[in-house]
Amino acid sequence: MFTKALNHLYVTQPALYKQDYEPEGFEWINCTSDKDNIIVFSRSTKKPEETLVFVCNFAPVTHEEFCFGVPFAGTYREILNSDAVEFGGNGRINTHVIRSCPTEKDHRENSLTICLAPMSVCVFAATPVKYVERAQTNETMGAKMEEQGSPEIVSGKF
Repeated sequence: MFTKALNHLYVTQPALYKQDYEPEGFEWINCTSDKDNIIVFSRSTKKPEETLVFVCNFAPVTHEEFCFGVPFAGTYREILNSDAVEFGGNGRINTHVIRSCPTEKDHRENSLTICLAPMSVCVFAATPVKYVERAQTNETMGAKMEEQGSPEIVSGKF
């Protein structure tokens, strides 16, 4: 089951195969947390909205509020967690979309705080703040249009 999920992740996430041989496609976020046995890195393409952040906990310790730096301000959604029940884990997953906070961590301006299960790997899909703001603006505009009534379509044109 987990292998199937990994294969699906690989074919659906361009950050895992684009720029594979380019230094810009990989970045360590934290590879020096040896006392906690945790590493954090990102994979990316030329499109910031395709960025993935990986958090790997190699210790049998749960971190209820693990904080780490992220590449940019925005929202982060967990798209894979090896501790999910369907993979035989205990279900300590991050179910909500998490907005980064402007707190410096790991030499980055923004950070996230998550629940990190023992002996697990979490993968987060990133949405930069400019895309989050655009989506919120579109939602607001859509709500206003509904209040005013939809425009009529004349001759197949708006």
